Formats: sequence, C-alpha cells, structure tokens
Amino acid sequence: MGLDRPEVSVNVEDAMAEELVEDRAETGSLDVVGEVGAEEVVDNGGVGGADAVGEVEESVDLDGWMMMMTMMMMRGGTGSVHQRAVLGENAGPQVVVTLAEVQALLQREKTKTTFPSLPSLDIQPPYPMAILQMPYPEGYTPPKFTKFDGKEGNAQEHVVRFIETLGAFSGDTNLRLREFSKSLTNRAYTWYVNLTPYFVTSWEDMVSHFYAKFFQTCKKITSLSLVKETQGPSEDIIDYIRRFQDCAVDCLEPVEEEYLVEICTTRLLREYQPFLVNVKIQTFAALLEAA
Repeated sequence: MGLDRPEVSVNVEDAMAEELVEDRAETGSLDVVGEVGAEEVVDNGGVGGADAVGEVEESVDLDGWMMMMTMMMMRGGTGSVHQRAVLGENAGPQVVVTLAEVQALLQREKTKTTFPSLPSLDIQPPYPMAILQMPYPEGYTPPKFTKFDGKEGNAQEHVVRFIETLGAFSGDTNLRLREFSKSLTNRAYTWYVNLTPYFVTSWEDMVSHFYAKFFQTCKKITSLSLVKETQGPSEDIIDYIRRFQDCAVDCLEPVEEEYLVEICTTRLLREYQPFLVNVKIQTFAALLEAA
C-alpha cells in the first residue's frame, strides 16, 4: 500500500527564485516535495525514471531547475537523499530529480570557464579596408622612412619628407595611407594605432588629424623669440654668438642676416656692448671675428 507524501510549499525569498516562479507562472504554482529513499525514489501514480528526466529536459530549462534544486538542498538540510519537484497545483505530471543529478549540474556550472574578451588580432586600419586590400604598385619597394616620435621635430616637415621618400610613387595617395604608419614611432605610433578603425577617409584627412595632434611638437623661432636669447652671466661671448646664430638659422621669417646680427649684439652683456653695438657688422662671421 502506497503512502501519501505530504507536499511542503517552499517560501521563495530571494530574487532569483522569485524570477523563476514568475517564469513558470503560466504553468501553475511551484511546489517542492521532499522524499526519503535509499536507492530508489518511490513515485505513486507519477511519472518517474528516464521518461521523467526526458520530460524535464523538454519542458524546463536546466538553469531554472538548478536554481530551484539549490534552494531545495539549502532549505531541506542534509537528511533528504532524493528531492522531487512538482509543476502545477497538485495536478499534472510529477518529475523525479535525484540529488546526484543536482550535484552534477552544480559541478558543471562551477567548472565553466569564462575568458575575458580579447581584442581582435585582425588588422583594422584607420583608413578604408579596401585600400589595405589593394596590391602594392608594381615595382614598389618600401624605402627606409625617417621616424617621427611625436616629441621632437616638426609635423609638417615630417609629412613633406615622408612624401619625398616615396620617390616615384609619391603621387599615390592610397600608398601614402598604407605606408604612413611605418614613418611613426613611440607616442606618434601609439596615437596612430588607437585611431578609430576606418575613421580616416582620405590622405588629406589623415594629414589633418596628424597636424591637429602634433602641432606643438616644434618650437617656432621668430625674430621676437630671438630677442629673448640673451648672453648668460658666465657665458663666453663666442659661445653666446654661436648659440644665437644656431637659433637664428631656425627662424622662418624672411629676415636679413644684418638685422639678426643687430639683435645679437644688443643682447650681449653690458660690458661688451660699447665695443660691438656701434660697430657696423653685417654678418655673424664678422661678428665672431670682432669679438
């Protein structure tokens, strides 16, 4: 004679279980029945064994069952060898799930390895992919480019030198886009590889972004900035004149050498000025000789 098993309703308290109950709302209430058995689960009037397990896989997702069975084990203690879940309010098919099956599900979840997403190893240039897929011009051999590091030098000068280095192929703007990264190093190359893929539309667009980034990498020398180049208190007069001349070479303004010499003599120490300021000197060579 089979014994009736009391059904024990589980109070669902945590958020995850509440979500599970809501997901199953259309099929009825969710009850849990505890059973005791050493080797087999006695199921009077229900559906058990392999057929029942198959029915679970078809009607209930494993993640939902795993959460529910975990709750059952935590609330049911260690005295229960088997656990059974019932879908519906005292009606419908009953499903038997063993403790060993639940433990296997939990172990499988624990052993799942989640790897962090890695950046794509495929080349994603800042210019259109179609340009990267183009073959190199016939007869082209990559030259040795002068490197620009983003710290020293003039960005505009670098672009001009880069184009000139391409020689007979300098007119190919698509080739310029493909080869430009080879002329960059250090922080300039870091800037290049961090550009948004396919963001640059043309060679002119690349140059515009390049100038906008590295416009401060070169100190611009003007006649006004040369006025600030004064002789130091302990600096030899010959050393000062040569230092000033070296700075004056980088002056891009159309200034006559005679005017630059005049600036140099007015920035000498006071003790030297009476001997050179009032003397008509037109070149730095003559100034060095007079000093």
